[in-house]
Formats: sequence, C-alpha cells, structure tokens
Amino acid sequence: MKSGFDANNNRIATTLVAGSSWALGTWGGLSLAGRDHWPDASFALFAGAVRTGQVVGQTDSRAERPVSRAYSAPSVIGTVYHALGIDYRQTLNDFAGRPMQLLDDGEPISELP
Repeated sequence: MKSGFDANNNRIATTLVAGSSWALGTWGGLSLAGRDHWPDASFALFAGAVRTGQVVGQTDSRAERPVSRAYSAPSVIGTVYHALGIDYRQTLNDFAGRPMQLLDDGEPISELP
C-alpha cells in the first residue's frame, strides 16, 4: 500500500475510493422482457491508493458484453484487498475451525495495484 501524502496530485495516497455496478440496462427504459439487465458488462471505479487515470477493458458497441480484459467480482475484491495491504491469498478459519480462503478465485487487476 502506498503511504504518505502525494504533493504532486494533492491527495492522500493511502486512501482507497472504490465503487461498482453489477449490471446495466437498456437505454430508454425497461424492455418488454422485464428489467433487461446485462450482468456481463459491469464496471468498477477506483481512485486513491491504486494507479489511476486509465481505463482497463472494453465492451462491445452496445455496452452489453466485454470484448477485452473481462474481470470477475473476485478480481475487483482482490484489488481492494491488495490496495489495503491485505494478503488476498491467505486462509482463515471459520467459526467451526475449518480453513477458508479469503478469496476463492481471482487476483488483483494487474494494471491497478
């Protein structure tokens, strides 16, 4: 994790700001088939304690499906863990003492941390 104050960008480099959406919908409202979500074309926004100022991945012309650099939700969570200094590969015990991986699948998005 980065530390200290980044005077060039006037921001605190230890702060992570993250937001995401799991689905987008048809432009112009609901379709006849219901809510018409496209869960394959989600997005996440990051600022602060990651490399910023870039777009990673691309969707098709209708923003329905990824055509390059598709990432899963575990990859987004792995990026958050990594930026916060948490080892996303670690194993923890549940309440019954059984080992569980902190993150079952995925790893940080390579362009960000």
